[in-house]
Amino acid sequence: MGAFWKVDDSGYLVNDAGLHKIQPEFVNLVDITSRVFIQNLGRSMHSCYVTGSIPRGIAVRGLSDLDAFAILKKGEIDPGKKKLY
Repeated sequence: MGAFWKVDDSGYLVNDAGLHKIQPEFVNLVDITSRVFIQNLGRSMHSCYVTGSIPRGIAVRGLSDLDAFAILKKGEIDPGKKKLY
């Protein structure tokens, strides 16, 4: 599906996503994903983000995937850790 990021009149990105937009059938998936980040990254994680169709409320069951990433704190990263699972 894909989409371009919208920008406002000043050229700043407009966030068209939100927790309130996540469709009920995807809430558990987002919750599990955030718990996996927390369990595996712990205090080295600064924040995690979900992007794409799910937080924008336009996901299609059986077609859409979950796009997520974590921002880590500098200096607290285990260089040996390659995967979360």
